[in-house]
Amino acid sequence: MGAGDVTVNTNALGQTVVESTGFVLPGTGTGNLVVTANAGVTTAPNGDILTADGLGNAQDSGVLITALTNAVVKNPTGNQTITTNSLLPASANTIQSLGLSGSRWAASLGTTDAMSLNGVLNATDFPGADIGAQVNNAVAALGTSGGQIYIPTGTYTFSTTIYLPPHVRLSGASATGTILVWAPTSGWAIVIAELNSLFNNFGYQGALEDMTLYGPGSATATGAVYFGGSDGALPGSGTVNTSGTAVTSETGTGFSATWVAGTVITIHGLNYEIASVNSPSSITLAQSAGTQTGVAYYFVGSPLVANNPSNQQCWAFNINRVRIVQVSGAGTFGVGFQWGYNAWSQTFNECTVQGTGIGGILFPASIGTHNTGENICIIGTIISNNYGQGIYVQTGYEVNVSVISCSLDQNTGFAVVNCTSTGGNTVNLTDCYIFSEQQWILNHAFMSLIGPYFNGGTVVSTYLMDNEGVFVVVGGVLDNSGTGTYMKSGSLASTWIGVLTQGTDAANVNATTVQNYTGLFTKYNGVLLQGSGIPSEAFSTNLPNQEANYAGGAAVTIAATAGIVRISYSQAITQAATSSSTFPSLTLAWHDVNGISRTKVLVATSATNTTAVEADGVTVITSNGAAVTVTSASYASAGLTPMAYDIAIVAEIM
Repeated sequence: MGAGDVTVNTNALGQTVVESTGFVLPGTGTGNLVVTANAGVTTAPNGDILTADGLGNAQDSGVLITALTNAVVKNPTGNQTITTNSLLPASANTIQSLGLSGSRWAASLGTTDAMSLNGVLNATDFPGADIGAQVNNAVAALGTSGGQIYIPTGTYTFSTTIYLPPHVRLSGASATGTILVWAPTSGWAIVIAELNSLFNNFGYQGALEDMTLYGPGSATATGAVYFGGSDGALPGSGTVNTSGTAVTSETGTGFSATWVAGTVITIHGLNYEIASVNSPSSITLAQSAGTQTGVAYYFVGSPLVANNPSNQQCWAFNINRVRIVQVSGAGTFGVGFQWGYNAWSQTFNECTVQGTGIGGILFPASIGTHNTGENICIIGTIISNNYGQGIYVQTGYEVNVSVISCSLDQNTGFAVVNCTSTGGNTVNLTDCYIFSEQQWILNHAFMSLIGPYFNGGTVVSTYLMDNEGVFVVVGGVLDNSGTGTYMKSGSLASTWIGVLTQGTDAANVNATTVQNYTGLFTKYNGVLLQGSGIPSEAFSTNLPNQEANYAGGAAVTIAATAGIVRISYSQAITQAATSSSTFPSLTLAWHDVNGISRTKVLVATSATNTTAVEADGVTVITSNGAAVTVTSASYASAGLTPMAYDIAIVAEIM
């Protein structure tokens, strides 16, 4: 060190202290740094720190200023920045002392730009024209092992489709923090698929999670997320003329032969299923579109086969806390989520799908029998306010969808469509809620509702549900506050067990829709039943404390069906008379299979006036179908307290 009032000492901790400059050099002891008195620092020509002696003369301290650049000082008069060459701890076992405990320090650590943190790639650190290209480059960097990619909080407008392998997890900061905005008016924002050459198993599960997807609008040939290989359907848009079911192209792309029967075209804001494509300028619809001239149409289509070959697959993929919503200043898509070829075992958790044009959840007829739709599970998700259907499963035979604890409110079309013509798809709703002023259910295949709560229907003047397949409702509440019926007139019978129906048509719904089993059960719980099967009950009564002949002594018809009839009966005094009584008789009358009139006394009269009097039994008869009757007679009672008795009768057709 040079001469002057600069002193360099070693304190009790082994730290090297430059006393008058206010800066500390790493010592040879513990290696800690300490801040001491602060003084102005200038430099000599040789770069050493220049200080003053006791007389105010400048002195060369012999310490290079570069050794002290950006050092931490005590009680600074301005902000201090710690950067390269600062006097920072040299290793993890050293600490920085910031002086007396009474001093106040505010540390600003700034931001860290890390391309990979704990193996998670930051998409924004990769090159690309937009977030779509950046994610695709991050996917490429992960390689065949897969992994996780993160998109930080922010709004990202993009026009490059994201191609996400099912073994990759793409995560945003939160469902409201990371916003992806698809700008083009056609195409798909995200495609989830890959070839099966690397992952020939069911063990991996990728995900799309914690983000919001906006699109250019519901009346566009766009889709948010596509699963599996492309079915090859090309997008289309333009204007058309309609005359009933006949549609002719006026302007635009024209009609494509890749549009198969049953898929949906949107004309002037309404969705129609295609019956056939006749030529590039002519199609036939399954429903009439009326007479319209020069109205807009669009067909969403699928990702281009060149970019997403039809043999690609999507297995075991999760959609977690993803929102597709329509808000002021931001639109949605023509379709929310759509399935292509070779896609199954997708699970949705706590998502929102709103405001789409054709359907929030769409299984198009084009997937046919192409290994798609097995084990789709939708949990805790809101599917509401879509301009088409909520869940739209078009005609097919492989789709199996379980919808659990979801809300399907205020969709313009049906809340759920399971095939629009005979199919083999299965849709099961468990503990779901529907509030809709439109229609609830359309089923042409297999469908069950377990514990539903459906209400609304205030603007519906026709019907809420149409069953043309197998339809079972178990438990729950259905409340029709509209003016129409629960079921469409002419619907096939359905099975309702323990369902509370309220509102309009509640009194008629059971009579018009509950399926009564006409066949016979031959086994119960795997045990062979005796005879022809389970008997059906024709008559039942159980009356306590009777004080007269049953039914006033009139003959009561208990059966009127030809065949074997089983009569079970019980009659007993429950209160003795004060003086005396006569226990009434009960007589059975019928015509056997030969038409012979027969009678049998089931209960004989008794003058015993005690509660010990009781008669019961079972009688089996054959009937020709004429009325089978029972008649009570000879009741008598004397004294202030009358004799009372219980009577119970059950008749069953065997």
